[in-house]
Amino acid sequence: MKFGYIVRAPDQEQDSVGGPGIDYFADSDLPLAQHVALVVNAALVDAYAAAHRGKPPVLAPRRQSAKNPPGYLGVWLFPATAS
Repeated sequence: MKFGYIVRAPDQEQDSVGGPGIDYFADSDLPLAQHVALVVNAALVDAYAAAHRGKPPVLAPRRQSAKNPPGYLGVWLFPATAS
């Protein structure tokens, strides 16, 4: 939200196929997805280090074929094995 993005409340969904990542649906949204990945990865380093040993998963943009409006991103933070 600090960067002007609209952030919806988290849900309990997990990406059981692709795991953590930043999904984007329009080619023009790749720079946006890259920026969100940069911001989220930076935030996860500190949060993850406080709660776990090792490094957090690195989120990267990934193009998806589902239909969503331009500017819509899916942010998947945790691996499918998270409880």
